[in-house]
Amino acid sequence: MKRKRVLFVRKNYPVFEDEHAHDDDDVLSDTQAAMAFVESSLVAVEKDDGEFEYVSGSRESEFISSLHQLARRVVMSKDEVAKVVSVGSKRREMFKLKPTEMIADLIEAFGDMQMLVRHEYPAHRYSPVLKLFLDLQPAASQITQFFRRSYDNGSDLILPNKLIRRAMRKLRYMVRIALTHHKTFARNPRKNFSNMIEAMEDAAECSPRLASGRIDLFIGSKEHRFKTRHEPPSRAELKEFMGYRRRFIRYVQNRLKGSLLRMFTKLEYGRDRFFHVHCLILLNGQHYKDMPGLMDELGAKWDAITGCTKSFTNVHKLKRRLHYEAIGLVDVRDRRVQIGLQKLASYFTLADVFVKLEIDEADVETFAILGPVLKPKPGAYRPVLRMTFREAVETITYM
Repeated sequence: MKRKRVLFVRKNYPVFEDEHAHDDDDVLSDTQAAMAFVESSLVAVEKDDGEFEYVSGSRESEFISSLHQLARRVVMSKDEVAKVVSVGSKRREMFKLKPTEMIADLIEAFGDMQMLVRHEYPAHRYSPVLKLFLDLQPAASQITQFFRRSYDNGSDLILPNKLIRRAMRKLRYMVRIALTHHKTFARNPRKNFSNMIEAMEDAAECSPRLASGRIDLFIGSKEHRFKTRHEPPSRAELKEFMGYRRRFIRYVQNRLKGSLLRMFTKLEYGRDRFFHVHCLILLNGQHYKDMPGLMDELGAKWDAITGCTKSFTNVHKLKRRLHYEAIGLVDVRDRRVQIGLQKLASYFTLADVFVKLEIDEADVETFAILGPVLKPKPGAYRPVLRMTFREAVETITYM
């Protein structure tokens, strides 16, 4: 009896070290992560004509990513926190503290957006930087009162100014520690990014012309039995969704046997799509041409597995033009395609630099690489998708 070809999850790609490493690699990685994180909050909505388009992303995701950039500014800041300015009229001159630009950004960061973050990401563990800012909000609200008040005499501002300086020195120390712990928090996402880049190179080495497919899977909002918005899911609900995911992956493996080079999946949880999974499928470009049609077929199978209707997004049918060339029939020897693949790797992995899915205080394995043992021909072309610092900066501009 002929044995079936077994596909496996490859989890032990070596971490790729760039010989052109730069002192600011951590800053660069966070910048890539910020872009991926904000984009991951966009929601694809189906229109009446059957096309899809992205609609407004989450303000909370922009806030979280900018907060980490602000933390680095805090560490590098000086002692100056405010200037004394005159307000009021000639008959009654008053004085106020005018914050510096960075202090003004801090005041805004400690605003009402903090509560929205907890609603937007109810099933997540926050990065040390984000957790610190959330924990400090009550104390920060007392400090910000000094900037709202007006004083009769300029001398009355000496004590508030001194208290604010003291608070900033303490905040600078706490943020520095949080940024140190953030490196550990972000280690796995960055490793997943390197692994995904390596896996893409493996696939391209076997077939420079790839058939690249993107599809997002979720549970139809009207049919699902999961909890309502802002309520964290349970392990039982996670187990149910993961069962659907396993059955879908098994179908893809059997359906595309002999053509599948690599498959990437990323599990997420959000207020609009609840549990959902992003999929990127790389096939031998000589075997498949109609990738939009194939993604529709896979989506129909997902609907059959979950018992829902239209519970998938065929990314190939997005009405809004994508800013990268990495899906459909692509040639990895094209630099634009290579940039697109790098962007997809960021999208699938680096959002976890800021928040990680956590159910009942237990981490969840959200990212997986699947595919067969690949045997490229001797001397086959292998693209280098790993970026140097300068190339990455150019890529960020291109995105």
